[in-house]
Amino acid sequence: MTVPERAAVALRTYLTRYRPVLATDRSPPAQVWLARTGAPYAPYKRGERIATLTRRRLGIAVAAHRFRLWAATTIAERAPDEAAIIRPLLGHATMKVADRAYNQATFGTALLDYWDVLEGVGEES
Repeated sequence: MTVPERAAVALRTYLTRYRPVLATDRSPPAQVWLARTGAPYAPYKRGERIATLTRRRLGIAVAAHRFRLWAATTIAERAPDEAAIIRPLLGHATMKVADRAYNQATFGTALLDYWDVLEGVGEES
């Protein structure tokens, strides 16, 4: 699975040009995103910030963990042959979440296929 070139360029530019200037510590970026102070976000603050931004933009707060699950499901749906990257991407010790995402994606596809069949019943007469 590849990252769209536009996204890769934007992230590379941020990491090489802007993050070093914004960071209060001049160490390599172990944490990608920075707080307004220039320090890396504390783990709990990242989640708060995501919830705040999604509430402001979407009208509802979306937990950061939800994005992780969506990422796993998207990989399983769009690139099932790449499902093995879900575990290391999410930093999990086991494939439990990856398997759940793959099974959910497979079930969703099967359900849509079944619906298509049901819609065709009676139309052939």
